[in-house]
Amino acid sequence: MPDHKTIADFRRDNAVAIRKTCAQFIELCCRIGVLKGDCVAIDGSKFKAFNNRDCNFTKGKIASRLAHLEADVQRSINEMVRIDRQGGERGAGREDGTPRPPLRHAGRSGQKRCPRDHSPCDLG
Repeated sequence: MPDHKTIADFRRDNAVAIRKTCAQFIELCCRIGVLKGDCVAIDGSKFKAFNNRDCNFTKGKIASRLAHLEADVQRSINEMVRIDRQGGERGAGREDGTPRPPLRHAGRSGQKRCPRDHSPCDLG
């Protein structure tokens, strides 16, 4: 692995070529549609690559996740309607007239989480 001075010398000696290469790369990304916007900024930060199969997203995974979320919302709405109907004319109150506690969504217990951002990983 080259040391800091070797990298610094390479960047200094090839600054024009590096700038042209970056500009061509950004132009290519815009042309093929993977980059949109007016401004691109690159800094010297180093990041460890992380592309776990369970934590990356494809169009299919996003569509599947949205369908699951919409189904969860519909189930919650159906449950609220059912509870409202059971409450009779008093609405959301109990038979003794006291208000019901708010519903809480239990979530998916034991679901794996993505170590990068702690979002749920789709293992399906």
